[in-house]
Amino acid sequence: MTNIHITTGKTKEEITGFLKKMELDDIAGKPVSEYSGGMKRRVAIARALLAEYDILIMDEPLQGLDAETKEKVATVIKMQTAGKTVLFVTHDEKEAEFFEAECMELV
Repeated sequence: MTNIHITTGKTKEEITGFLKKMELDDIAGKPVSEYSGGMKRRVAIARALLAEYDILIMDEPLQGLDAETKEKVATVIKMQTAGKTVLFVTHDEKEAEFFEAECMELV
């Protein structure tokens, strides 16, 4: 895991375990230039979820992920943010329903 740098109060084992949940453990040693767009997005989500925060703002974090990956990542996000304040921007009503979000529509 020399290629992905995540600064947090978590142990290396906790970070490695989380990368596994995000299905990123097998790419941790590869150069970022070899990551697909979806891999880069999952790394960004992992970094955000592992950080200490009072409020987490996620602007369409699932955009561009294939359906299977989107479902897995959404489940991880939901589990990791349970009981926390999250501002989640999406244009997908199904995502909002999945997260049981209180919605505000901007026009």
